[in-house]
Amino acid sequence: MCMSELGAEAESAVERSADADLVRSVELRARTLLDVGDVREARAVVQEALEASGDHADLLWMLADIEFTAGDLVAGRSCLMEAVAVNGNDAAVIARWIGALRRGGKAGQD
Repeated sequence: MCMSELGAEAESAVERSADADLVRSVELRARTLLDVGDVREARAVVQEALEASGDHADLLWMLADIEFTAGDLVAGRSCLMEAVAVNGNDAAVIARWIGALRRGGKAGQD
């Protein structure tokens, strides 16, 4: 492996780490807001991060949870479909989607 390839791999690893830190930070902030009942602000925090970083599957999953919490099953399902499209259609993603739909459907009926 040449030096330029090593440098590119290191740069890519740094970007993935920064991206993961952003997602964790946004998820923590949104969960904290949801815990105190501020669904609108939680949604805004996640939407702002999505606008800044592009479609990020974990943020879309989080936004789906927020929409389900707000009782908007259609928006929640739409976010899940986007997350699946970003993640790919492997079995683990589909299983996560089904679980989220089950939780979301129950949350919307409370």
